[in-house]
Amino acid sequence: MPLLSDSARKGLESNVNVEKVSKSFVSYTLKFKLHALKSYERGNSPKQIFIAAGIDLGLFRFDYAKNTIRRWRRIGIESLKLERRGKSNAGRQKKKNLSQEQEIEQLKAEIWILKKLQALAKKQKK
Repeated sequence: MPLLSDSARKGLESNVNVEKVSKSFVSYTLKFKLHALKSYERGNSPKQIFIAAGIDLGLFRFDYAKNTIRRWRRIGIESLKLERRGKSNAGRQKKKNLSQEQEIEQLKAEIWILKKLQALAKKQKK
């Protein structure tokens, strides 16, 4: 998704179907997600659903509505009701700013562990 301008973000934030907006992400309300899935099952196209909800699709890639509905369908209605982001999820580990000596020591420790594992694997083969 392309980065959203400040004016585009403000426009999306004023929409009742939008929960929150960042520069590169739009989160929709559960009510809208459920309505969109039901409407899709009744035969409406993803594009029609988003336009009817007052969401300007010109801000996004041409296949945004289709891919969003597809993702929600794959996740399933029950899973959409559960908000799991941020819970028991460590996410990406932040890279530590190590000095060159610290990095060398860390690499030496990793090599030592790998050598021990290799020795154990040899021992088990015998």
